[in-house]
Amino acid sequence: MKERRWADVAIAVEFAESDIPRDLAITDPALYRSLRDAITRFYLRGGGALNLEKLRHLANQAS
Repeated sequence: MKERRWADVAIAVEFAESDIPRDLAITDPALYRSLRDAITRFYLRGGGALNLEKLRHLANQAS
């Protein structure tokens, strides 16, 4: 965010909102656990307060 890479931030928010497919817990438990931990940290650090539509708008203005 400090670098104003809005498109990248928007992708991270979209990824966190879409969540991790539960099938991954069976096929690759370590990856599933790692991704779940990353999404949890994202939300604990305030990522849930980010507005995806506004980020997309900022990304379009920057390009």
